[in-house]
Order: sequence, then C-alpha cells, then structure tokens
Amino acid sequence: MSICDFEESASYKISKHLYNAQKEFIVLGLCGKVGSGVSEVAEILEQPFEKLHLPQPGFQDHDSYDAHEYRILYAYAKRNWKEIYKIRTSSLITRHILTESEDKMCRFLAWITANNEYQEDDGKNKYLEHVKSFFNCEMSFSIEEYRSKVYIENKNDIAPREVISEEISTQPADAIEHSSVENTSESEKYPFNLEIETDFDGEIRFRYNSAEKRCYISNKNLSNFLDFYAKRRREKSGFKNKLWYLILKQYLYDFLPKESSKFWEQIGESVRIRALQYLGNNLRIVKKPFLSDDDFKDDDFKDDGYTCLAEDINLAIKVLRAYKLTICSPDETQLCTPNTKINNDANSYTIVVIDSIKNPYESMYLRQRYTNYYLIGIYTEEEHRRARLRKKEHLTDEVIDVIDIIENNSDLKKELLKYKESQSNTESQTKKENAFIKKIYDQIKKCELLKSLPYISPFIFQNVPGCLETADILINNKTDNQSYIYLKKILLRYICLIMNPAIVLPTKIERCMQIAYTAKLNSGCISRQVGAALTDHDYHLLSIGWNQQPEGQLPCAYRDLCELYHHWSPDDYSDYENNDDFHLQEKIKKQVEELLDTSSSPLEKLGKLPSYCFKDYYNSILYEKTKSTPVHCMQKKLHF
Repeated sequence: MSICDFEESASYKISKHLYNAQKEFIVLGLCGKVGSGVSEVAEILEQPFEKLHLPQPGFQDHDSYDAHEYRILYAYAKRNWKEIYKIRTSSLITRHILTESEDKMCRFLAWITANNEYQEDDGKNKYLEHVKSFFNCEMSFSIEEYRSKVYIENKNDIAPREVISEEISTQPADAIEHSSVENTSESEKYPFNLEIETDFDGEIRFRYNSAEKRCYISNKNLSNFLDFYAKRRREKSGFKNKLWYLILKQYLYDFLPKESSKFWEQIGESVRIRALQYLGNNLRIVKKPFLSDDDFKDDDFKDDGYTCLAEDINLAIKVLRAYKLTICSPDETQLCTPNTKINNDANSYTIVVIDSIKNPYESMYLRQRYTNYYLIGIYTEEEHRRARLRKKEHLTDEVIDVIDIIENNSDLKKELLKYKESQSNTESQTKKENAFIKKIYDQIKKCELLKSLPYISPFIFQNVPGCLETADILINNKTDNQSYIYLKKILLRYICLIMNPAIVLPTKIERCMQIAYTAKLNSGCISRQVGAALTDHDYHLLSIGWNQQPEGQLPCAYRDLCELYHHWSPDDYSDYENNDDFHLQEKIKKQVEELLDTSSSPLEKLGKLPSYCFKDYYNSILYEKTKSTPVHCMQKKLHF
C-alpha cells in the first residue's frame, strides 16, 4: 500500500478527524500563589518547540521505561507543537481603568499606597506622567500588511462604504483623521473600510503617518472599540470587515500586555500586586474598577459581577478565534492570496493559555463554555516561593503576608471579621499592611455587603487554594536548573496528553490520584469531598477511603432543614440536632418558617430540598456565642 492509498483510506480519515477535533481548540488556565511560577510556566508555553531546548531523546537513562516514554512524547510534540497564545488577566484588569479618567486613576494609586482615604495631594501627582502615558500610548498597524493576511472568499461579502483614500497620504504625519472618509474610486483597490458599523456609539480616531504609511490608535480608543465589539457579540452580530479582528487581536495579545507591563513596572511591583487585587475585587462586585468617591450611589452590587473577568477572558478567546478564521494560517509571515483556502489541517489548531486564574468560579465559567478546558495548578515549596519574591520582586515578608491573606479567601474573611470586631491583626503585619486590610473592609462596607460577606466572599475575592483544589493538573515548580528542564518535560507531557489522550500511560502517582479522586465521589459531604488511596512504598494499592458521616446518620447531601425542624425523621439526626432547646433549632427556625416552608421558596421552584452542612451551622453558633475559632466537622470520619 502506498502512502497516498493509506491517507485516502476511510479508517485513517475517521481516526484523523476524531483526534483533530480533540485538539482543534484548547484552553489552558494557570493558577497558583504569587511567586509560585505561574508566569514562568506561561512564558515556557509561549515558546516554539525549537526554543524549548529540550534534550534529545535517547536511551542513556537508567530507567528504560522513562526513556521510551520521553521518546514518544518528544516525537509527537516536535510534529504537533503549535503556537500557544497567552492571555494575561492582569492586562485585562488594567484595561478597565481606561473607562475612567486619568485623574481618578492617579487618586486611586495615591490612595492605595497611603494610610488614608482619597485626597487631593502631591501623592497622585507622582503617578500622573505614567498614567497619561498609558492612556495615550498608541498601537500602530499597516493596512497593506493586514490586507495581505486576510482571506476573502467573496469580495461582495465586504461592501465598502468608505475607504482610505489617497488624499490621506497628503496629510501631515501627525494629522488626526476620523475613521471615516469619503467614498472614492479607489474602493476596488482598498476593499477594507476603516469605518466600523454606523451604530457605533462614539468615534474611533486614528493618526495616519503618511511617511510610514501606518495608522496609530490610542490605548483608550482601542479599549472603547473592544467594548463595542463585546456589545456586538451580545447582540449576536460581528464585523463584516475582517480587518477589525486583526486589529483587536494585536491589541489584546501584543500591545495591551506589553503596555500594561510597562505601566506597572513604572509604578512598582508591591503597588501593582495590591492594586490589581483591589481592582479585581471591584470588578467582581460592581463590574467597575473604582467605587464612587462619595456615597454608594449607582455602584450597586452586581449578582453576575463574579463573571466579569471570566467574560473578559472569554471575549479575548473569541477575538482570537475570529482572527484565526480571518487569516489562512497562524504563520503570520505566510501571505495569502485571494485563491488561498483557509487551512483546516494541523496548522489551524489553537491553544490558549491564561495567566492566571485566581477564583474557582471564573474557572467554572470557562469550563462550562469550552470542552477542552483544563486548569493547571502551579505550586512550590513555601520557603522557595518567598525567597523568589524577596530576591526578584524585592518584597518584604510583611508585604508577602498580606498578599497571601488576600489570595486566600478563608484567611481574608477571618481578617475582615476580626477587623469588624475591632480586633487587631496578626503581629507580623505593619500599620501599612493593616491599612490595606482596612481598605478592603471599607470596600465591602461601602458596597453594603458586610452582612452577606460569609456568603458572597467566595465569589468576589481571590481564592487561589480553591483553584488549586479544583485543578485538573498539579505541577511542582522547583528552582534548580535541572528542575527547570524537568518542568519543561512535565509541560511537554501534559500538552501532548491533552492533544492526544492516552499517548502515554499514567504515572504511578497519577494512577493512585485517579483512584483517590474517584473514591471521593462516595462522600456525601457538601462542604468538602475527600478521597484517599493507601499504598506501599512501590505504589501498590492497599486500600481506598473517603470522608463520610458516622454510621447510622445521613450524609449532609441527604439532610433536609425542613425535615429536621419538623422532626419528620428524628432517628436520622443526632440528639443535638433534634433538641428544640439547643441553638441549632433556634438558628434554623426563621429560615424554615419564613422562607423554606413557603410556596415562593427558590428551592421549591427548582424542585430541590434544602440540604445543609452541620459544620457551617455549628461553627456560626460557636462564633456567635464564644467568638471561638471555628472547628472542623464533628460529623465526619474517614472511612476505609
């Protein structure tokens, strides 16, 4: 059989189609604590295969099994490793400040580094130059270069109303032109108009340099344009002019990340981290970067605010997808002709890596929208992580402590409750770090969220430990050079497995973790499901286990507050729960009588029963009565 006959066979075509569908569009989310190496991993994934500088496969290793496995992975990656596009969440957060004034951003930076409220002082003036530079920096592009990359199947699909005329080239190099000019006879020569649809609310202005024959658009204008594209997507429409997708792709994946990094580098690393954390909170709460200077006013809490950053990431992915359909190849140096067909083979596969995910519900949002979405957790030993931050970012231990608190939802909630009760923070924090905890406290107080803080905090604050718990893949990022090569090999392994599942077998640890993960599904705990696999030194399985309630009692997933309150099935609950004189019955009485027993109960409408976590109720009672530290669940035990 010849090669041609083999490729034309039905079985080969079917297999190729199945595997191509698996790797057609892959989204990778990265999560990890500050200093764990998330950005380092993203930079590795951005590299072409040749620049990874991986060792050539061979059989010098003592373990022949590992040598054969690496040879398989290396051969597959060498042929199939494609360009990976990086989305920087920090740049998407930074973009939102462009919706506000330069003055407000300067005041915010002065406030975030001060111990008092917003104020008119010299503090904001030292940031003014950097803020103005970021707002007004310009992205340039060449119409001719863009046109050469776009494939047009039918010229009539793009009916230009207004085009770039030769008259523009006679303008001074610094001339400012509107993105609309009069029709000319050059419409056939310039098939792409520079005017977006007429229902655009506002103007997109660009500066045309006749000497360079390039257009320049400011950062703020580009941000407005991206918002307009988001509006068009919500209306289930897009752009007929494919040129705009190329402009938006360059903005989101090249220009904005570069300028955002430059801006925060000028501001300072310590300010950058805390400012982005605060801005992220605001976006999840009210979908705006800043709260009003005065009273709360129009800054109402948005119940869908927790998706704000995830929606931004999703929008960036959609821009990339439109861009990939616009050009004929991801190899942007390859020019297209009108007769070139869009390449649907391996060159059209796309992988996106997100640097980084800080809230598990943002990850959940993306997981529900992309079949091939994977969350990768990056962690490192605490001593090494802190050493990196001290050496590379010049952060003090006190600053690192506060950053860690803000990244850990449960720790931050405890600190805010302590502050609410006028208790002092930990001794390791300075007054400046205490001031930042106070700023977050004032933030949620201003939004009138103090009463509902225990319930909404998982949605509006960062929760890196929660992300790591739900990660599909966990990678230990070590520090020495040998481990750096090892890190690349680990990434190589998982990218290959994502693109072609079962290309290699699970490791011994992966096999045990897979069993433990399956075991946890037996747990009826609605707070946290835990599975365990017990092995010997050689990873031979000895037993499996999971957390569950004591014998004779119902798991929390089957518990019903109404059933407990009315004593419909007392034998299924403990004496403490059944005793009407104890605090638990008092705690649930109002909820059951005023909400759960009514026909308007939200759960009733959904056809669901009000299950409850005993630990959460008991801890809330304990804290209200004694202000004691909450305890772990008393109802659960590990079952083997």
